Order: sequence, then structure tokens, then C-alpha cells
Amino acid sequence: MSFFSANIARLHSPAMVKHFNYISREENYKKMKDLLYSESGNLPKWAKTGKDYWETTKAQEDQVNADFKEGKRGEKNCSVRKYRFALPNEMTDKEMIDFTKEYLEENFKDLPYTFAIHKKTSTVHEKENPHVHLIFADRVNNERSANLDKENYYKMHGVSKTGKEYGGAYRTRDYSAKNPRVYRQTRKNLADRINAFYKKHGIDKKVTEKSLKAERKEALSEGDILTAESLNRPKPFRLSAAKFKKNQKIIQEKIKMGWRNVKDLDDVHDPEVRERIIQEFEKEIKEESLNEVKSSLLEPNEIDKLHAIENKINELKMLKKFSPTRSGISNILNEMELEQLEKEKEKLKENSSGRGNYYLTKKYEAALNDIIYKKQIKGLMEASIAEKIKECAIAVYSIQEMEQRINELKKKKENTLLFNHADKISNGECRQLLRKLDSRKSLKKYYLREGKDPDLIDQQIKEIEEKINVLIAKNVSSEEKERIHNEYESVQKEIFELTEVSTSYESRLEATGIDKAFKEKHSAAIQEYLQSLKRLNRYNVSEKERPSDSMYEDLLNDAILKKAESFEHLLRDEQDKNWEHALSEVIDKMTDGSLHKLKNEQYDLLQEKEAISSYDYRKVYAIRERVKEIEHLINQLVKEKMPECENMAKKILREARKDRLLRVNELISLKKRLEKDLKRKYLHPEIADRLKKILKNADEKIDAIRLRRSGSRFEESRLKWIEETVKNRQKNFYKEYQKIIPQTEKALVEKLIDNESGMQLSKLKEQLRSQESFRKYTIKQGKDPIIYDKKIETLKEKMEFIRKQYRTPELLLKARKLSQFTRKKWKENRRLAKKMEQQILKDAQRRNISSELKQSCKKALSYAKYQLSKQKLLNDTVTLRVIAFKDKVMAEIPRREEFYLKQIINEKTNNNLQKVESLLYYYEKLKKNEDYSAGTMKEIDLKIKELASKRSKIISEQKTPEILKEVMLRKEKALLEYADKIKDLRKEFKFIQKDAQRRHLSPNTRIFVEKNAKELEKLLFHSESVVLNHKNRHSTLHTPNPFKSLKTVRLPSMLKRLQGIGKIKNSSIHGRANIRIYKHEDDFER
Repeated sequence: MSFFSANIARLHSPAMVKHFNYISREENYKKMKDLLYSESGNLPKWAKTGKDYWETTKAQEDQVNADFKEGKRGEKNCSVRKYRFALPNEMTDKEMIDFTKEYLEENFKDLPYTFAIHKKTSTVHEKENPHVHLIFADRVNNERSANLDKENYYKMHGVSKTGKEYGGAYRTRDYSAKNPRVYRQTRKNLADRINAFYKKHGIDKKVTEKSLKAERKEALSEGDILTAESLNRPKPFRLSAAKFKKNQKIIQEKIKMGWRNVKDLDDVHDPEVRERIIQEFEKEIKEESLNEVKSSLLEPNEIDKLHAIENKINELKMLKKFSPTRSGISNILNEMELEQLEKEKEKLKENSSGRGNYYLTKKYEAALNDIIYKKQIKGLMEASIAEKIKECAIAVYSIQEMEQRINELKKKKENTLLFNHADKISNGECRQLLRKLDSRKSLKKYYLREGKDPDLIDQQIKEIEEKINVLIAKNVSSEEKERIHNEYESVQKEIFELTEVSTSYESRLEATGIDKAFKEKHSAAIQEYLQSLKRLNRYNVSEKERPSDSMYEDLLNDAILKKAESFEHLLRDEQDKNWEHALSEVIDKMTDGSLHKLKNEQYDLLQEKEAISSYDYRKVYAIRERVKEIEHLINQLVKEKMPECENMAKKILREARKDRLLRVNELISLKKRLEKDLKRKYLHPEIADRLKKILKNADEKIDAIRLRRSGSRFEESRLKWIEETVKNRQKNFYKEYQKIIPQTEKALVEKLIDNESGMQLSKLKEQLRSQESFRKYTIKQGKDPIIYDKKIETLKEKMEFIRKQYRTPELLLKARKLSQFTRKKWKENRRLAKKMEQQILKDAQRRNISSELKQSCKKALSYAKYQLSKQKLLNDTVTLRVIAFKDKVMAEIPRREEFYLKQIINEKTNNNLQKVESLLYYYEKLKKNEDYSAGTMKEIDLKIKELASKRSKIISEQKTPEILKEVMLRKEKALLEYADKIKDLRKEFKFIQKDAQRRHLSPNTRIFVEKNAKELEKLLFHSESVVLNHKNRHSTLHTPNPFKSLKTVRLPSMLKRLQGIGKIKNSSIHGRANIRIYKHEDDFER
């Protein structure tokens, strides 16, 4: 393939005359001696020369652009293009001139132009590089425009209703877009002309107008991997003009010598120049290697074969990765080939040694591809139409997946990866600087437009850019940069591999007859199977999960998914059948969609206004004016068309409501079927989750559809008003009902404690409710709820601590009085409560409210029933009795010396010790629950040590002999007082035990009472044993005690065991034992 170059670009007015002088070698460029020929053509009569035309065009465009900046004109102007293309070296000077003229006559017949042929020697290889520079304008030169004067020539062109032209020269739009169709055609015409020249002169060369990417794709589709590899060229590295000029001699010298004759590049000190020379050497080596391989002088060795097989295995694995889990012909053949290649790879690994050749590897890979592709093409050619449809759908799915992955990878640019890494480390500082930089750049544009000096802004921009560079350099180490670079390289490699695999897959299918015509003929069947694939693969439904029933599973899962989609679609359609939707649909029809377009335009303009910098006030003002204009147009359209539109919308809604009940019944039956499908054995878990989401609020949605009966515009608002009224009535019911019903002591105690603690208790209750809901959710997800268990336990402890702190005898007495007062008031409030219940009952029987709201009404009624029930009264009374008794026991039982010591210290130090201990308990609890909300583990440990030392210091400072003496006195007093109260406490405890056995207690209350009864029994038993020990130590008996070694602590338990002996029944025991039971200590000792 010979060299071909042709590119087109806009030529803006500031560079227009300068470029003309450059190509014509005039003024500053006269010294350059490479101009072969220059000519201008298709100019109007007023233009004396080409230079005159381009100077006038430049002046006119400068004026238009100045008007645009001042806001006098709506758009900029650029009517001139520059076009550069290469000519073959084999042409003579005359042939070059004739070739160019003929080409221009064919492609730029009526456009003003100037062209110049430069015959220049290339700076690197010192070979001739003939090329053409062309400037052309888009103003068509015909009989009318050729005779126009200079003033009228550049005016706006137009055609009157009678078909008469007026204004200036007509402007063609052929070259206005990027890579336009006409430009592509001119490139093709150029390539065809050059190829015709080669053919005429018997030269074995050919050029193509296609891009390297397109040529490579074509070569891959034909299985010509070597040609494809020769076209796989990286982006060339280029030196700056100044650096190249400085090092031109050494570059030319080294390249002229060739890569074989250059031993080293030690005499080239600049690394960039060295890289440029190496680039040329690599190109030379590549060409030589390819020529050798293509001429078949070399054959691949074992290492080359191994590398080729590894590449092919990777390709097949990639194809497998992006293919759906369906048993298509290609997939089955690929699996077989993969197994065979793996075996070959293992064999070659044992025998291979030495170094491989990259191009020989590619040669063997091409041979492998040829074998594999032939098998696949043969298999697909013999396939039925149904199998081909399936294969086509699988291929489309795989290619779409690959393209999606390529688009994802293309977003990962090296600079973006570096910036993101630095931004993470700097805690978003980089991003803040970037925002500042954007604002300064927009401010600079504003300054330039207004004619202000932007030097200060330039300085700020430089400072911000330096800061960003410093941050990146500071936060990104050289190792990290290398890692990011490697990551970027791997991303590029993956993009390249995916592109290759998808291209070859597509071309292979076309070779089997699954071409464009086949796809068009069977498009419906292919799309249906493709949608099925997407549905099933979305939930990872694989044929390989249960091979025996795979066909049945596929059909089942696909059928359920279809059912689910039809249910969703029907539900969505029915929900859209409301007044707003019907009205907007009618208005769109009546106004031909103009209202909808206006609203969209208004929305887009408002979005654009938010995105624009506040400094760009001109644009902001223009947008604001346009938005006002649109609002006026919308209001005008609504006024004109609204009465007619409303009548039509009513008709549409009435029609839609006619078969409403049938559709509701259809939705209900579909819902029931989906609920049954949810319990199926072979339903895929992902699809089951999808069904759960669909069915989650389905009842409420169906219910809302059922309620809508009429075609009135006020139906929606009326239903909303009814719903809101009933909801508000329910909320008020709970509040008002609580006020008027008799309150139990327990409920009032909770309220009074909450008020006393500054609403701390209610806050903790809210936290507890949220943590319990999180716990339920984690259990549903199948996760361990241990974290929430710890949090719930901590919250309950905090609540209990607050209750103990504020539950004083005075508060309990106050609660009792308030409870008595509410009972007395109940006689007056009973009628009011009955009225409220009747109103809620009426609401529950309404037709126009949702079933969810009906259920909440029923809940409110059951709540009211429970609040006045005997069970609630019993539960609250028993609970409060247990709490009160527990508080009494805790207050009266004798404690250890440490308790009394801390009590005295707190009295003397204004509760300092208690504050320290409560903080210490808090931090120890945090450590136990692994809760780091108050700091790190080290910080919590330090705090615990600090508080522990503070506590020991307070105790050691206050622990004087006088205080210790008082401690002993208090303990002695507590023991003596408790000995007198034991009998009374035992009596009260019997009542608690009776309460635990009551029939009408709720399960939760029974558990609470039983748990507390066990704790109280242990406390009472322990305290009694302490009192007995104390008595024995202070007894004045002088007679020797034979049972002194027996500890009286065990006495009650021993008595229990002895009493139990009489209950033993065993037929194998004969005779009897006379045992006396000693009920009192004195009897036992005697």
C-alpha cells in the first residue's frame, strides 16, 4: 500500500492572507525555493488577483465576527477552507500540474480557489515530498455572482416567492459539517485518480482513502492478520519545530545509516531526540520483519506457536466472557477448540525453549484463525434458519456487551486517573482548585469580550495551575504514577483486544450468510430472542446450572419475566389514565406538539442558565428574555385551546373508565399468578427478587386505579382531599383519645420521667425503634444482626438508667393522683370517646378511600378497644407493682462497705465520683461494643485509664478513718433495719409471684414479671443470708457448738432439700427413715 494523505480544515480570517502568502511563497516566504506552480481560479470579476480576493474576504469576515462580539449579529462566519493532499513521487512536474488542474476541475468546479504545488524534500528521510495546498471559498461562482460588485458579493443570498434570486453570492453547505459527505467523496476521487495513474504507467502500487482503522478492520475480516498488524501503528511522537531544526543533521545521519549500522545513541544527549530516532528504527525493523514473514522464508518455531496459541486462548476466553450462557453453535465449537488448544499448549510448554519472533507468532496465529474460522463457518452454513437466528441474536448480544465495556474503558484516561488519585489523598482539594480554575477562565473570557486587561486573571490562573501540579506531585509518588501508567496501558490493551474480537466475530457471521439481508428478513425473530437473552442474562440465568432441566428452566424463567413485564406495563398504563395525562395528551394533539416542545425548550433554557457563569450576563439576560417569551406563548396557547381540550379530555377519561373494572380484575389475576410463580421450585433467585419488588406495593396501586370512576377534572383533587382528611382525623384521634381516656399509673410514670429528663426517654425510644427496624432488615437479608443487638442492648440500658434516676417516690405518688383524676373525668369523657370511635368507623366504611387507609382505620378502632380493656389495665398495674417493689428492695437491702463509702464521698464532693464513674461506664461500654463514634480505640483506652486513675484518686483522698467509721455505722444500721423488714418484703414478694401466674396477662408482660421475680428472689435470699451471718458473728453463746463448721449461709437451701425428701416415691425402697425438720436456727443447733 502506497502513501496517501489528504486533509481539510477551516481557515479562519486572522490566518487567511498569511496562509495565502505561505503557499504562494510571497512576502516573508519568498526565499523558499520549493514552489513548482501556483494558480487561482473561479474568481469574481471585481477580484484582480487571488490575493485581492482573499484580502477582501478576510476584511469582510473580520467585520462579521466583530459584529457578533458586539451582539449585532447572531452567528460567526467562516466561509473558507484549506485542503492539503500528497502527490505520487513517480509523477513528472508537468504530470503533477495537469493532474491537479483536472482534479480541481472535477471537484471544485464553481468555487473560488488558489492552489500551489510544493516539491519539497522530506526533512527526515531526504526523499521528495510533492504536495498541493488549496484554499477555496464556499461562495458559488456562477454567471450571476461573477458579475456582482464587491459590496453586493458578500451580502446575504435569498430567493423571492417568484423564484428570483437577490442579495450576494450563493453559499454551498457541502463543507460546513465535520467530515461531510462531499469531502469524503473528494478523498475517494483523489485516491481513484492516483490508482488510475499507477495502473496507466504499470506501477505496482495502490492507495486508499480509508482510515488506518477501517483498513485494519477490513484486513481482520479477511483473516489477514499480518497486514492488520502492519496497520496497527501507535500515535507517532513528534518533536517541536525548534528542537527538530536544531537536531536535524544528527537525526538524518542516524536514519540514513540504518538500525543495523548504529551501535548506540550515546552521542545523542536529548532523550526526546533519541526517542524520535528509535521510532524510525522500530518502523524500519517492523517493515523488514513483515517482508521476511510474508515471503515465507522463515517458519514459526515452538515458542512462536506457544505464544500464538496463548493469544488465541485469551481471545476465546474473552469471547466466552461476553457471550450469553446459551448453547449456540459458535459457543459449542469455541468450547471444543479451547479444550484442544489447552492440550496443545501443555505439550508445547514441555518442549519449547529459546526466543520467539513477534511476526512469526502472528503468522501462526493467522493460520490458527483460518482453521478455526473455517470450522465455524462450515457449522453455521449447515445450520437451520432457527439456529442461525439464535446465533445472530447471541452475536448481537455479545458485540453490544463488548461495545459497552469499551465505552466504559475509554472514560479511564491517564490524566483523569492521576487527578482522581490526587483528589482522594488531598480530601477534595484538587477538585476545589479545578472549580476555581474554571471560574477564573470564564472571567477571563468576560474580560476579553469587554476589552478589559486580563493580566491579573492570567496570573491567578497560573497560580492555581501551579497549585494543582504541586498537589499532584506531592500526593502522587513516582511509584503511584508508574502504577497508574501501567493501569492505563492495561486499559488501552483491553480496548484494543475487545475491538479486534468484536470485529472478527461480526465479519465471520457475514461470511456464513448471516448478513444484512438475513437480519432484515428475520429482524422480528432475532429481536424477540435477543430480548429473551437480555432478560435471562440480566439475572444470570444459565443453562449450565441444571443441565437436565435447563430447557424447562429457560422457558419457565422467560415466561415469568414476560408475565412480570406485562403486569408492570398494564399497571403503568392504568396509572397514567388520569386528568393531567389526558389533558396534556389532548393539548399536544390540538397544538401539534408545540406546547410540549415549548415546555421542553423552557426546561432546557433554565438548565442552561444554571450552568452558565454569573459573569456571562449577556447570555443570562438573553435566556431570561427567551424564557419570558416562551411563558407568554404557553399562556396564550392554554387560553385559546383550554375549554375545547378540557371537553375532549373528559371524553377520553370516560372512555378509559368504561372497562376499568375488567382491567382491575386482570391486574388482580396477574398479581395472583405472579405470587404463585414466586413459590416455584426452579425460579431463579434474581428473578424472584424482581418479582418481590414488583409486587411490593401492587395492592395499593391497583386499589388507587379501582377508586377512579368518573371523567371529572376534580376527581384526583377530591380523592386526595378525602384521603388527607381521613389521615388527619386519624392522627387527631390518637392524640385526643389519649387525652380523654383514663390513664394507668405506668403510662403516666413514663410521661413524667420523660418530662423530667428533658425528653431524653422519648429520643432514646425513637433510636431504639430505628435500630430494631434495621435489625429486622438485616435478618431478612440473611446477615448477622450482632451489631444491632449490641446497640439495642446499650439503648435499653440507657433507658433503664434514666428511669431509675428519675423514678422517685414523689413521682410515683404524682402519677397515682393523676391516674385517679383521669378515672374520675372518664364519666364525662365517655360520650366524646364514643363519638370519635363512630367517626373512625364511618371512615373505615367509605368507598372512596384506599384499602391501606381502611386497614389503618381498623387499627385505630382496635387501639381504642385495647386502651379501655381490662387486660391493658392489668398489664400496666402489674408492671408498675413489680417496678415499685424492685425499687423498694434495692433501697432497703444491706450493701457492701464500698457502696456506703461511695455514697458518703458523693455527698461530700457534690456527686463528683458518680459523674466520673458514669463516664467510665460509658467508655467501657463503647469499647465492649466496638463503637468508635467517640474516637479511635487508642483514644478510648486512654480515656478509660484517665477516668480510672481519677476515680481511685478521689476515693484515696476521701478514704479517712472518720469516713470508714461512718461506713461501718451505716452498714450496721442497714443490717439491723433490714432484719425487721424481711417478713414484710417476703409477703409483698408472694403477691408478685401471684401476679406472674395471672391468666389474663399479655405474653410480654408475663415474661417481664417472671424475669424480675427470679432476680428479686435471688436478691432476697442473698440479703437474708447476709443478715443471718451477721447475727451469728455477734451471738454471745459460750457453749461449744458441734455444728459450728456448717455454714449458716447454706441453711435455707439445706432445709428445702430435706423437706423434699418426704415427697420421694420409689417402690424399690423398703422401710422408713425418721427425719426431723428444724425450722428455726435454735432448734437446729440444739
